[in-house]
Amino acid sequence: MTIIALRIKVRTFIKAAKAIIISYCLLPLASCLLPLASCLLPIASCLLPIASCLLPLAYCLLPLAYCLLPLAYCLLPIAYCLLPIALPVALYC
Repeated sequence: MTIIALRIKVRTFIKAAKAIIISYCLLPLASCLLPLASCLLPIASCLLPIASCLLPLAYCLLPLAYCLLPLAYCLLPIAYCLLPIALPVALYC
């Protein structure tokens, strides 16, 4: 067996060992998250019709967001100027 083939086999063995160790570490985490997923599934199925109703509204509001984006870029420097003033006022009030 050549040295290169031996190195490849050792690397493959190390990768397999890492994968086994990681899977054993993640298995308890998955078993903890499974009941949570089963609790959240009915909630998600209830929210799906609401999301399908709100999707057309999102498509309508998207052009408005593109129009307001330049305004946000203009107001950002003003916000940075006002932040040192507003922060102490907010902390003391």
